[in-house]
Amino acid sequence: MRFRSHLDPTTFVTFIHVDGTAYGSEFEKHARSLQQKRGEDGSELFAMLRDKERRVMAHERYHVWQGLRLPFLYIYALLTYSAAVTGFIKYAQITHDWRTWPNISIQQRLFNRLDKPFWIYVNPEKGELAYGSERQDGYQLEVHITTKEMLETSASINDFQTWQEDRKHIVDPVHFSRWRKRNPAYLKLYDFFAKFVGSEQLALRTLIPLINASFHTSIPEKALAELLARMWARLREPNGEYSAFLEQSEPCRWSDLFHGWLKELEYTTPFGETPDLVDLDYEHFYYMSGGTWLGSRLAGEMTHPFLGPLALEWEALSKTVPGLTYYLDYPIYVTNEDAHNLAFNTDRQTRIFRFFFEDQHDRVFTIGDSNLGSVFLSHGFAKMDQSDFRGFVVDTLAAYGAFRRASGIQLTEAGRTCYHADCPHYTDNFCNSYPLIPEKFEDCGFEERLTSWINRIRMRSTQ
Repeated sequence: MRFRSHLDPTTFVTFIHVDGTAYGSEFEKHARSLQQKRGEDGSELFAMLRDKERRVMAHERYHVWQGLRLPFLYIYALLTYSAAVTGFIKYAQITHDWRTWPNISIQQRLFNRLDKPFWIYVNPEKGELAYGSERQDGYQLEVHITTKEMLETSASINDFQTWQEDRKHIVDPVHFSRWRKRNPAYLKLYDFFAKFVGSEQLALRTLIPLINASFHTSIPEKALAELLARMWARLREPNGEYSAFLEQSEPCRWSDLFHGWLKELEYTTPFGETPDLVDLDYEHFYYMSGGTWLGSRLAGEMTHPFLGPLALEWEALSKTVPGLTYYLDYPIYVTNEDAHNLAFNTDRQTRIFRFFFEDQHDRVFTIGDSNLGSVFLSHGFAKMDQSDFRGFVVDTLAAYGAFRRASGIQLTEAGRTCYHADCPHYTDNFCNSYPLIPEKFEDCGFEERLTSWINRIRMRSTQ
């Protein structure tokens, strides 16, 4: 492992592990000098990273953009964050001994929603297409993926397009073929789509806005299948109404086209209306507009602390800043610097870096927790100064890490920030998301913070 990253889909905090010995002595010296409590920006350290590692960070940035701009994903993050808070409270009410929480069964329904696989099957020559959770026979092409892989497909194609120096190569299948041989990417859906429509170039032109449009519904995989069917029927006609549109040079207005097609779908809640129950199950299919859902609150109160205010700000500014509305679809084609500046300011989002060293005295520090200016647009945080907000971030990540260790949910290979193997809490790894790792584990504040939260919850429950 030289460089590994993971974005948690509930908190949208990015965890990045770096082999601190792989970049030379100057890099190691600078990484060891960083103090996690000083609000370091890390820019000098990042400049020492290799080009490939900076691309990985750009890949994770695109995932943050997805959380800010795709209503389904924002609501998923908000609902699972709320469920994590509720789950932590339930565990605390049952017992103050958090070490025993893994033995307690609390039902958690929504967290695996992004990982549920589905099938799409087609007969390209006949234009036959089917979608479902079970495999069916009798089709020439099929793809078995998840909604998370849909998101990764968009991010992978964006990786390729963003780093092309010549714009002519952005939709060039030959250059893309060379790129994918050198770079790991999620391309099952791309390969399936290109075979279905009979054109890799059309796949490079349309797949990102097509996927993103699908995430403006409560069942993205169903919307994807519906949009794919319309693409096959309408864009393959040699002299059809879209033939002139296809002959245009990029950028074309694919986003407007696909969002127009979304209006044609059959929803359980009529297009443009808000359902009585906000859920992401497979029974309720409804359209999710950015203006209604992005930055929204549960029951008018709880917002997502790391996404909500910035999502709300982005959606509001998209009405006046050219290029912002569909920025996620065409970042490489946007020429307005104001749009780029706002999008790249999402680096204020919290990222936790762990640098591994041979002497096992690693360095862990957090970027973003003291520089989330937009979060203060939220009424809930408006009265906090930045020191208090840093404390809120640390408390939130301490509690969330304990919840995901107890429930086994969203816990990944990169889910360990601490390197103190001698610490009595190291093996249990309840502190997997905790961002303040001291040089000596005896000085760690994790247990005190977690116990304080548990005691406050239990005290309120008895009042």
